[in-house]
This record gives sequence, C-alpha cells and structure tokens, in this order.
Amino acid sequence: MGATAERPPRLRGPKLPDEPCAPAPERTWGWAVQLYALRSRDSWGVGDFADLKRFARWSRKAGASLILLNPLGAQTPTLPYQPSPYYAST
Repeated sequence: MGATAERPPRLRGPKLPDEPCAPAPERTWGWAVQLYALRSRDSWGVGDFADLKRFARWSRKAGASLILLNPLGAQTPTLPYQPSPYYAST
C-alpha cells in the first residue's frame, strides 16, 4: 500500500451507488400501550391478550402498522430485586 513511517497507508472505502438502492419507506404510525390499560368487560377491566387482539385488529383497520407493548416478562431472577414500572413483577 505504499505506507512508510511518515505516510500512513491509503485506505479506500466501498464505492456508493449513484442512485439510492431502495426508495425510502413510507411513514407509518402505531400505538404505544400498556397491556393493563386495554380494558374490557370480558377481562374484568384489567387487560389481557384477548383485549390486545381486539385492539390490534381495530388498530389495523384504522391504518396503524405497529403496536409497542410494555414488557410482559418477569425481571431477571437475581437479588436484589429493584422495583420498576417496567417489570411485570412489581
């Protein structure tokens, strides 16, 4: 590469295409929800997967492309536990 103590090697990166590889995706939208906030009479007002399914179908009909759901799994089972609204166990 012609490197010396005074001159570092010349590096050449990949050549970028002249035109974009793919068109930019269309903008989408969706919901950020907490499962316990999806309430119905069928779930006694606490929210469950049946409510999530109903909400997802309704959202899709309204044009939403995604649903961001709060974490549902338990935290790492190690001590000390730290309370957090993001853990299902607190």
